[in-house]
Amino acid sequence: MRLNIHAFKWLLVVIISIFLCSCGSDSIGQSEFYVRFNANGTAITFNVQGATVGSFAQAGAQFNAVFSGYDANTNINLQVYDGKAIEETIYSGYQSINGALVGALVSYNDGQNSYTQGGVNSDAIITIDDISATTVKGRFSCTVKSNGQSDINLTDGEFYVSRVN
Repeated sequence: MRLNIHAFKWLLVVIISIFLCSCGSDSIGQSEFYVRFNANGTAITFNVQGATVGSFAQAGAQFNAVFSGYDANTNINLQVYDGKAIEETIYSGYQSINGALVGALVSYNDGQNSYTQGGVNSDAIITIDDISATTVKGRFSCTVKSNGQSDINLTDGEFYVSRVN
């Protein structure tokens, strides 16, 4: 009788382990967070768990925030700069005001080439709609450029990222 109880306990441990390992296996790697946009009309979405993040920093009078999404081969980085704390507003252009950089920068790697917004006369617009202690949500659009390559129009951009600080 004692042997049967011991075998039953081990069988129960194995069944529970199999159940726990199978739960959620359909969503391994997926996240509620995302960075998505159209690149010349092609839908791009980054939503790998841990790969859609936002962070905020300050160095003296310079404030900035970076929102990014990436996968094994491609990535996008959205950066906003200001002379005051980053807030829910629209960031565009890129210039120096009272010694601080103010504006928006975008970089995109399509897996073959690296693109940027092309300097100070950019059409980059990054709108931060919501900042919480744990998340950041917003929208963006931009034309990105790379030497020797056709421009890429990034439209209908949205991000909802985990805030890491």
